[in-house]
Amino acid sequence: MTSYASNYQRFSQFTQQSDAANFLDNALQPVIGDRILDFGCGTGNVLIDLARRVGSTGFVVGIDPDEDRIKVAKRRLDAHAAHANVEVHLGSVDESAKYAPYDVINSNHVMHWILPEEHEKILRRIYGQLRPGGRFGFTTIRELTGYIRDVSATQYENSYDDFLSAVGWAYRPLSYWEKLLTDAGFEIVCSAEEERAYFVPNCEALLTWWESTSLGCFNAAPVIEDTEGDYEKLLKKHRWKKDEPIPTSAIHVDVVARKP
Repeated sequence: MTSYASNYQRFSQFTQQSDAANFLDNALQPVIGDRILDFGCGTGNVLIDLARRVGSTGFVVGIDPDEDRIKVAKRRLDAHAAHANVEVHLGSVDESAKYAPYDVINSNHVMHWILPEEHEKILRRIYGQLRPGGRFGFTTIRELTGYIRDVSATQYENSYDDFLSAVGWAYRPLSYWEKLLTDAGFEIVCSAEEERAYFVPNCEALLTWWESTSLGCFNAAPVIEDTEGDYEKLLKKHRWKKDEPIPTSAIHVDVVARKP
């Protein structure tokens, strides 16, 4: 049986990986020689890109609490033996402290996984692991939109909030993160909140990725197999077809903050 981690790695190239590349290009902008922490590195989708950006004089540490995703990340790095400037470790922000200080801490679609009561503590620990002048950049979600929101709710008696609760995602607006960051001592360098959509090759790929990224809290099989029931009607409502590219859309929050 294919693991959630493997499916996540396989299909996230169309969604979170492309989103991360855009964020690195246009907002965080790591440079040659940087020492970087990829906080919540998952299956390593961004690690190899970061290693390329910092070059042989830089160093990248990836850390994630999911053992299966770390195993996938290590296999991928082994296949790219030239990337000797990357390490991946199982753990959380506490374990990453031993490799600090960092010039840059990057976090792609991770912050909404953290319980709200932990947000302040996590941000203060990230602050403490940065060099003076170091930058913390992250992309997270404020709200799902469109088809992906509606199809997720269908498995929880049409309650979007119940779906989020089942997965454990804590979505928050930009203003919330800006206040926590400034309270922790950061200066906001740039920030934005916008709706973005990323197209996955077909409905089955989208739903398989969604099942893997939600760790099974969404069940893809009944939606994929439905050809004339409520799930099919939902596709038609949003004017998508199963065998054509279909988007995952959400309101994203992007922030880069600096340690003075």
